[in-house]
Amino acid sequence: MDYCRHDCSYLAQQGRCRHQVFADYQLNWVEAGKVKRHDLIFLPRYETTHQAITTLNLLDWLPSEEYVEQNGQLHYQKATERSLGYRLPSTRHYQIPATIEVTPTLCRLIGYFSADGYANIRADGGAVQFVFHRDETAFIQDVRDSMSSCFGLTSGLDTFPENNKAIRLNFYSKPLAYVFRAWCYTSENYKRLPDWLLNLPEDCLVASLRGYWAGDGCRRSIVYEAGTNSSALAGQIRLILQRLGVVSRLHVDENKARYQSIVNGAVIQAQGTYYQIIVSGHTLSRMAELVGQPKKGELAKRLCKSHGHDWAGGYLLPIRKVTTVNYAGWVYNLETEDHSYVTAAGCVHNCDNIGYADLSDFFYVWLRKSLRPIFPGLYATLAVPKAEELVATPYRHGGKESALCFFMNGMEQAIHRLAELSHPTFPVTIYYAYKHANEDESGTASMGWSSFLEAVVRAGFAITGTWPMRTERDARSIGIGTNALASSIVLVCRQRATDAATISRREFIRELNATLPDALLDMTRGGVNSPVAPVDLSQAIIGPGMAIFSQYTAVLEADGTPMSVRTALQLINRFLSEDDFDHDTQFCLAWFDQQGWAEGKYGEADVLARAKGTSVGGLVEAGVVESASGNLRLLRWADMPRDWNPETDTRTPIWEALHQLIRALNQDGETAAGALLARMPERTESIRALAYRLYTLCERKGWATDARAYNELIGAWGGVEQASQESGHVYTQGDLGF
Repeated sequence: MDYCRHDCSYLAQQGRCRHQVFADYQLNWVEAGKVKRHDLIFLPRYETTHQAITTLNLLDWLPSEEYVEQNGQLHYQKATERSLGYRLPSTRHYQIPATIEVTPTLCRLIGYFSADGYANIRADGGAVQFVFHRDETAFIQDVRDSMSSCFGLTSGLDTFPENNKAIRLNFYSKPLAYVFRAWCYTSENYKRLPDWLLNLPEDCLVASLRGYWAGDGCRRSIVYEAGTNSSALAGQIRLILQRLGVVSRLHVDENKARYQSIVNGAVIQAQGTYYQIIVSGHTLSRMAELVGQPKKGELAKRLCKSHGHDWAGGYLLPIRKVTTVNYAGWVYNLETEDHSYVTAAGCVHNCDNIGYADLSDFFYVWLRKSLRPIFPGLYATLAVPKAEELVATPYRHGGKESALCFFMNGMEQAIHRLAELSHPTFPVTIYYAYKHANEDESGTASMGWSSFLEAVVRAGFAITGTWPMRTERDARSIGIGTNALASSIVLVCRQRATDAATISRREFIRELNATLPDALLDMTRGGVNSPVAPVDLSQAIIGPGMAIFSQYTAVLEADGTPMSVRTALQLINRFLSEDDFDHDTQFCLAWFDQQGWAEGKYGEADVLARAKGTSVGGLVEAGVVESASGNLRLLRWADMPRDWNPETDTRTPIWEALHQLIRALNQDGETAAGALLARMPERTESIRALAYRLYTLCERKGWATDARAYNELIGAWGGVEQASQESGHVYTQGDLGF
């Protein structure tokens, strides 16, 4: 397949091939400070999941104390019914309907308003007004017809003596001025589009885009352009273009003097930053369909001037310029499942750590006013001291590496001091809560654990145990619908013996293999203590492993160098990935790791099946995969048959048993799941082990939705087992042949 693109001309500036193979690109998060010119930023295509509205009740955007609905029309609240009877005949053209339909005509009218309209509200009345060039007769007539069709209003025309090229349309209606101001203005009085418009069908989006482009857009020699001083409106227009299949780029211009016009005889100059939306490249033909056909013969030339590229459900946009701005102020983060979200500029990921010193400033300034006379030394500074706060915050230390070095040195000093002051008779307990994992080619290791445990080991402590504790409330805002941290870890430490020995890497792995199976069984089965939640298992298993690692002075690698804590953590976490299931389940695990629920090639599946000691035909017979047209995919739990019977199924992999159990739990509840488990009691431990294993895999891959299904089963495991016992274990006794 030819993956050559039109839009890789910028690669030539780096001395790279213009025919770059985009199919091999991999997306990665990059710190904002490390973004460089010519990097590609990924902008997913906007897909709405909201139900589009079909009618609007204008009372929702009007002051409730001023307007009422009567006979389908809006009326001033203070008017009496008798006065309305007298006034209606003479003022009917000032009234507007209380409910209107959402149509492309209305959306096009809103597009015109976002570009060339404004709303005036006075004590004695109000008006919605549009300003056009006198030669734009088609647009003027379209606005007048649209206002008449949607709201039943007619307009007056004004001309300006100082600028006889401008014409203003006046639609006198105070309630409509209220409505358009609520729809199309931000709290800072900048233009925007109504939120409900962004979720409308394509014909309405096209209509709004045409209305806006008629006012603020133009077609130059090789591009389409539109400009506004509203960042909100620029972002919304770009989102609409995304939904309509058009790649756009944004140019920010601080030279405001070049953008001015004359309205009412006064020079109107752009205030603040000016945003230019530019469309060029291979989506020009689509843009031409939406807002106007380019001149004949120009389209082919423009295809070589691309500024973006369709890729994997979104767009790759080259960064043309990177500017560093010294900023001091609030930084806002949207709280999503993984702290990642999409803006008009691209994908954003913010960490979920709280800067407690910064947060304390909110309370400190008020406490200082009242308590400074009582504690003058404590409240001597204007704000909370932050330099000594032991956190790895890059913006305080000039980068991630410097911040991590500061944290490590400070933590080592603190724990070393703790070790010096601790009594050898009593253990030291350290309460720790952190959830952040990095994956590389050698395995998975928690960066939080790695940094923290490195400091603990350097300070002379040996870890003798770990206690996972359920400390986080499920209903807290960060935990709703997410795989947030469910437990915290208490490290139990003692001073390491001064004559502790050293061991080799091979001996360390041998001790891990001897110790971790029993430790993992205790964690997942529970017993006296509650079982560890799946979200915390990869961290909890670190405790027994680090107990082995930290009791020695050093674990030596093959070249004689001491093993790092990070390497030890990777070896410990690798233990969770060991396969101990039937051949069909081993295939499903490996295929799920590679493909997820997506389709893959039959040939690749056949090779993997042979390596795992099974066959594609056997997997189809087992009911865990579907194979057709040279492709193969795993069956989700929702695809599993409801009438499945483990007693009559002659080939039941643990994979199938687990997902049938998830299906029963999600569709019929704990009682049904327990009854199903009672019919295969010999598979209970394997099912639970596989659920933990799959949760760990999904978490490592970032598949939060899939991970939730396994997490919910483990969370309900106690109820399912109880229902299983109440139902009674069912066995099938074979015929003795008498």
